[in-house]
Amino acid sequence: MSTPTRYTITLSDRTVVTYELQRKAVKNINLRIPGDGKLYVSAPPAVPRSRIEDFLHREEAFISRTLATLQKAPVLTLQTGETWYVQGRPYVLRVIHGPAEAMWLQGNTLCLETESDTDWETRRRLYHAFLLRLSQPLLTASLTRCYARVRSYGIPVPRVTIRFMQTRWGSCTPARQTIRLNAYLAIMPDACIDQVVLHELCHFLEANHSARFYAWLSRFMPDWKSQKKVLESYRPYCI
Repeated sequence: MSTPTRYTITLSDRTVVTYELQRKAVKNINLRIPGDGKLYVSAPPAVPRSRIEDFLHREEAFISRTLATLQKAPVLTLQTGETWYVQGRPYVLRVIHGPAEAMWLQGNTLCLETESDTDWETRRRLYHAFLLRLSQPLLTASLTRCYARVRSYGIPVPRVTIRFMQTRWGSCTPARQTIRLNAYLAIMPDACIDQVVLHELCHFLEANHSARFYAWLSRFMPDWKSQKKVLESYRPYCI
Protein backbone atom coordinates (compact mmCIF):
# COMPACT_ATOMS: atom_id res chain seq x y z
CA MET A 1 0.00 0.00 0.00
CA SER A 2 1.46 3.34 -1.07
CA THR A 3 1.42 6.69 0.71
CA PRO A 4 -1.66 8.72 -0.35
CA THR A 5 -1.00 11.52 -2.85
CA ARG A 6 -3.19 14.56 -3.46
CA TYR A 7 -4.21 15.76 -6.92
CA THR A 8 -6.73 18.23 -8.31
CA ILE A 9 -9.22 17.81 -11.13
CA THR A 10 -11.49 20.34 -12.85
CA LEU A 11 -15.08 19.20 -13.35
CA SER A 12 -17.16 20.14 -16.38
CA ASP A 13 -18.81 22.99 -14.44
CA ARG A 14 -15.28 24.37 -13.78
CA THR A 15 -15.36 23.37 -10.12
CA VAL A 16 -11.88 22.40 -8.95
CA VAL A 17 -11.82 19.52 -6.48
CA THR A 18 -8.96 17.83 -4.67
CA TYR A 19 -8.81 14.08 -4.31
CA GLU A 20 -6.50 11.84 -2.32
CA LEU A 21 -5.22 8.84 -4.29
CA GLN A 22 -3.92 5.69 -2.67
CA ARG A 23 -2.48 2.78 -4.62
CA LYS A 24 -3.41 -0.54 -3.07
CA ALA A 25 -4.24 -4.17 -3.87
CA VAL A 26 -7.80 -3.64 -5.15
CA LYS A 27 -9.42 -4.84 -8.38
CA ASN A 28 -11.25 -1.64 -9.30
CA ILE A 29 -11.03 2.12 -8.92
CA ASN A 30 -13.02 3.14 -5.84
CA LEU A 31 -14.30 6.54 -4.76
CA ARG A 32 -15.33 7.47 -1.23
CA ILE A 33 -16.73 10.81 -0.04
CA PRO A 34 -17.29 10.55 3.74
CA GLY A 35 -18.88 13.11 6.01
CA ASP A 36 -15.79 15.35 5.91
CA GLY A 37 -16.55 16.15 2.25
CA LYS A 38 -13.14 15.01 0.99
CA LEU A 39 -12.63 12.73 -2.02
CA TYR A 40 -10.69 9.55 -1.36
CA VAL A 41 -9.74 7.34 -4.32
CA SER A 42 -8.12 3.91 -4.23
CA ALA A 43 -6.80 2.19 -7.35
CA PRO A 44 -4.56 -0.72 -8.40
CA PRO A 45 -0.88 0.21 -8.78
CA ALA A 46 -0.82 -0.31 -12.56
CA VAL A 47 -3.82 1.88 -13.43
CA PRO A 48 -2.65 5.19 -15.00
CA ARG A 49 -3.83 8.44 -13.47
CA SER A 50 -5.51 9.41 -16.76
CA ARG A 51 -7.83 6.42 -16.40
CA ILE A 52 -8.53 7.33 -12.77
CA GLU A 53 -9.49 10.87 -13.78
CA ASP A 54 -11.70 9.54 -16.59
CA PHE A 55 -13.49 7.56 -13.87
CA LEU A 56 -13.89 10.70 -11.75
CA HIS A 57 -15.32 12.61 -14.71
CA ARG A 58 -17.88 9.82 -15.23
CA GLU A 59 -18.83 10.18 -11.56
CA GLU A 60 -19.21 13.99 -11.74
CA ALA A 61 -22.96 13.90 -11.09
CA PHE A 62 -22.43 11.82 -7.94
CA ILE A 63 -19.54 14.03 -6.79
CA SER A 64 -21.42 17.30 -7.30
CA ARG A 65 -24.61 15.97 -5.72
CA THR A 66 -22.81 14.56 -2.69
CA LEU A 67 -20.72 17.68 -2.06
CA ALA A 68 -23.82 19.89 -2.35
CA THR A 69 -25.71 17.69 0.11
CA LEU A 70 -22.84 17.69 2.58
CA GLN A 71 -22.53 21.48 2.43
CA LYS A 72 -26.18 21.80 3.50
CA ALA A 73 -26.00 19.08 6.12
CA PRO A 74 -24.66 19.31 9.67
CA VAL A 75 -21.13 18.02 10.17
CA LEU A 76 -21.51 14.59 11.75
CA THR A 77 -18.62 13.18 13.74
CA LEU A 78 -20.25 10.38 15.80
CA GLN A 79 -20.22 12.41 19.00
CA THR A 80 -22.64 12.35 21.94
CA GLY A 81 -25.80 14.37 21.28
CA GLU A 82 -25.88 13.96 17.49
CA THR A 83 -29.01 12.55 15.84
CA TRP A 84 -28.51 9.44 13.69
CA TYR A 85 -31.02 7.30 11.81
CA VAL A 86 -31.87 3.60 11.71
CA GLN A 87 -34.67 2.46 9.37
CA GLY A 88 -35.62 6.11 8.96
CA ARG A 89 -36.16 6.65 12.69
CA PRO A 90 -34.07 9.20 14.64
CA TYR A 91 -31.92 8.20 17.59
CA VAL A 92 -29.71 10.36 19.81
CA LEU A 93 -26.14 9.09 19.96
CA ARG A 94 -24.46 8.44 23.30
CA VAL A 95 -20.74 7.65 23.27
CA ILE A 96 -19.64 5.61 26.29
CA HIS A 97 -16.04 5.11 27.37
CA GLY A 98 -15.63 1.38 27.98
CA PRO A 99 -14.22 -1.94 26.73
CA ALA A 100 -17.24 -3.25 24.79
CA GLU A 101 -16.23 -1.90 21.33
CA ALA A 102 -19.83 -2.13 20.13
CA MET A 103 -22.85 -0.13 18.99
CA TRP A 104 -26.48 -0.90 19.83
CA LEU A 105 -29.97 0.59 20.20
CA GLN A 106 -31.47 1.21 23.63
CA GLY A 107 -34.88 2.84 23.52
CA ASN A 108 -34.49 6.13 21.65
CA THR A 109 -30.73 6.11 22.15
CA LEU A 110 -28.01 4.82 19.85
CA CYS A 111 -25.18 3.71 22.15
CA LEU A 112 -21.55 3.44 21.08
CA GLU A 113 -19.05 2.07 23.55
CA THR A 114 -15.32 2.17 22.92
CA GLU A 115 -12.11 2.74 24.84
CA SER A 116 -10.96 4.97 21.97
CA ASP A 117 -13.99 7.25 22.11
CA THR A 118 -12.06 10.20 20.63
CA ASP A 119 -10.75 8.24 17.63
CA TRP A 120 -12.80 8.87 14.46
CA GLU A 121 -11.77 5.72 12.60
CA THR A 122 -12.64 3.48 15.55
CA ARG A 123 -16.08 5.05 15.91
CA ARG A 124 -16.66 4.80 12.16
CA ARG A 125 -15.60 1.13 12.17
CA LEU A 126 -18.09 0.34 14.95
CA TYR A 127 -20.82 2.25 13.09
CA HIS A 128 -20.15 0.18 9.97
CA ALA A 129 -20.23 -3.08 11.92
CA PHE A 130 -23.55 -2.03 13.46
CA LEU A 131 -25.13 -1.20 10.07
CA LEU A 132 -23.79 -4.37 8.46
CA ARG A 133 -25.35 -6.46 11.22
CA LEU A 134 -28.71 -4.70 10.81
CA SER A 135 -28.72 -4.72 7.02
CA GLN A 136 -28.86 -8.49 6.53
CA PRO A 137 -32.42 -9.08 7.89
CA LEU A 138 -33.68 -5.71 6.57
CA LEU A 139 -32.49 -6.29 3.01
CA THR A 140 -33.62 -9.92 3.04
CA ALA A 141 -37.11 -8.80 4.11
CA SER A 142 -37.15 -6.16 1.36
CA LEU A 143 -36.20 -8.72 -1.29
CA THR A 144 -39.04 -10.96 -0.12
CA ARG A 145 -41.54 -8.08 -0.37
CA CYS A 146 -40.28 -6.88 -3.74
CA TYR A 147 -39.88 -10.27 -5.36
CA ALA A 148 -43.57 -10.96 -4.72
CA ARG A 149 -44.33 -8.05 -7.10
CA VAL A 150 -42.17 -9.34 -9.96
CA ARG A 151 -42.39 -13.12 -9.59
CA SER A 152 -44.96 -13.54 -12.37
CA TYR A 153 -42.60 -11.93 -14.92
CA GLY A 154 -40.13 -14.81 -14.82
CA ILE A 155 -37.41 -13.01 -12.86
CA PRO A 156 -35.21 -15.51 -10.99
CA VAL A 157 -34.70 -15.22 -7.25
CA PRO A 158 -31.31 -13.46 -7.11
CA ARG A 159 -28.45 -14.13 -4.77
CA VAL A 160 -27.82 -11.03 -2.66
CA THR A 161 -24.50 -9.75 -1.35
CA ILE A 162 -24.20 -6.77 0.99
CA ARG A 163 -21.33 -4.31 1.22
CA PHE A 164 -20.62 -0.64 1.74
CA MET A 165 -20.58 1.36 -1.49
CA GLN A 166 -20.00 5.07 -1.95
CA THR A 167 -21.28 5.63 -5.50
CA ARG A 168 -24.20 3.19 -5.75
CA TRP A 169 -27.12 2.08 -3.61
CA GLY A 170 -27.20 -1.20 -5.50
CA SER A 171 -26.01 -3.01 -8.61
CA CYS A 172 -26.74 -6.29 -10.33
CA THR A 173 -25.33 -8.88 -12.71
CA PRO A 174 -28.31 -10.59 -14.41
CA ALA A 175 -26.11 -13.21 -16.06
CA ARG A 176 -24.99 -14.39 -12.63
CA GLN A 177 -28.40 -13.77 -11.05
CA THR A 178 -26.80 -11.63 -8.36
CA ILE A 179 -27.67 -8.31 -6.72
CA ARG A 180 -25.31 -6.22 -4.59
CA LEU A 181 -26.93 -3.92 -2.03
CA ASN A 182 -25.43 -1.12 0.01
CA ALA A 183 -25.22 -1.74 3.76
CA TYR A 184 -25.98 1.96 4.30
CA LEU A 185 -29.57 1.17 3.30
CA ALA A 186 -30.11 0.09 6.93
CA ILE A 187 -30.34 3.82 7.68
CA MET A 188 -33.36 4.25 5.38
CA PRO A 189 -37.11 3.60 5.78
CA ASP A 190 -38.42 0.36 4.26
CA ALA A 191 -39.96 2.15 1.24
CA CYS A 192 -36.56 3.59 0.29
CA ILE A 193 -34.94 0.16 0.56
CA ASP A 194 -37.71 -1.32 -1.60
CA GLN A 195 -37.11 1.34 -4.27
CA VAL A 196 -33.47 0.23 -4.57
CA VAL A 197 -34.30 -3.48 -4.59
CA LEU A 198 -37.03 -3.04 -7.21
CA HIS A 199 -34.66 -0.94 -9.31
CA GLU A 200 -32.17 -3.82 -9.37
CA LEU A 201 -34.85 -6.45 -10.03
CA CYS A 202 -36.07 -4.41 -13.03
CA HIS A 203 -32.63 -4.81 -14.58
CA PHE A 204 -33.47 -8.48 -15.06
CA LEU A 205 -36.19 -7.25 -17.45
CA GLU A 206 -34.27 -4.35 -19.00
CA ALA A 207 -30.48 -4.16 -18.66
CA ASN A 208 -30.08 -0.41 -19.23
CA HIS A 209 -31.77 2.75 -17.97
CA SER A 210 -34.00 3.22 -20.99
CA ALA A 211 -37.58 4.45 -21.02
CA ARG A 212 -38.65 0.78 -20.99
CA PHE A 213 -36.67 0.24 -17.78
CA TYR A 214 -38.37 3.14 -16.00
CA ALA A 215 -41.75 1.98 -17.28
CA TRP A 216 -41.16 -1.33 -15.52
CA LEU A 217 -40.05 0.41 -12.34
CA SER A 218 -43.09 2.69 -12.39
CA ARG A 219 -45.34 -0.35 -12.83
CA PHE A 220 -43.97 -2.00 -9.70
CA MET A 221 -43.55 1.22 -7.65
CA PRO A 222 -45.48 4.23 -8.99
CA ASP A 223 -43.97 6.57 -6.37
CA TRP A 224 -40.34 5.50 -6.92
CA LYS A 225 -39.21 9.06 -7.72
CA SER A 226 -40.40 10.43 -4.38
CA GLN A 227 -38.84 7.47 -2.54
CA LYS A 228 -35.54 8.05 -4.32
CA LYS A 229 -35.62 11.71 -3.24
CA VAL A 230 -36.18 10.68 0.38
CA LEU A 231 -33.36 8.14 0.11
CA GLU A 232 -30.90 10.78 -1.11
CA SER A 233 -31.66 12.94 1.93
CA TYR A 234 -29.94 10.32 4.12
CA ARG A 235 -26.64 10.52 2.24
CA PRO A 236 -24.90 12.66 4.94
CA TYR A 237 -25.21 9.68 7.30
CA CYS A 238 -23.30 7.41 4.90
CA ILE A 239 -19.90 8.09 6.40
